[in-house]
Amino acid sequence: MPLLGLSMASSTIVGQCLGCDNINRAKKTAFYASFYGVVIMAIASIIAFIVPNTIMAIFVKEASVIETGVPMIRIVNISLIFAAITMGYGSVFSGSGYNKPYLISSVVGRWGVQIPLMYVIVNLLRLPVIWIWFTFVAADLAEMLVILYSYNKGKWEVTRV
Repeated sequence: MPLLGLSMASSTIVGQCLGCDNINRAKKTAFYASFYGVVIMAIASIIAFIVPNTIMAIFVKEASVIETGVPMIRIVNISLIFAAITMGYGSVFSGSGYNKPYLISSVVGRWGVQIPLMYVIVNLLRLPVIWIWFTFVAADLAEMLVILYSYNKGKWEVTRV
């Protein structure tokens, strides 16, 4: 939730910057949104890594579910850093009205990376469930890379709503 708020706020600032033709300020806004998002998510990840049992126990009391969920929390938390970077730099797309990179990153991350990996892990390799959690990390990394590529390509700098 903090990332969503940060992204929405920074996209508003980016839109205002682009309206004033201040590209450098828009870039700084995206950088700081990513930076603060990473800081917030790193703190949350450290807490979740230290006390995953306590976090799981808030939602469920069954020991076997907690036992399965603890590694999931520890593995998937890595993705929070990728998500912070994605949403921070991705705010330029929302702010400029050029949202195609969000669509492309989602399709690449989920349909191009995560779902095929899940298929291989479950149906071909028959690995334990813990390996499924790594597909979330891989998908979020792929999404982040697409967003960073699109950000650096710069089409958002000339697109206006």
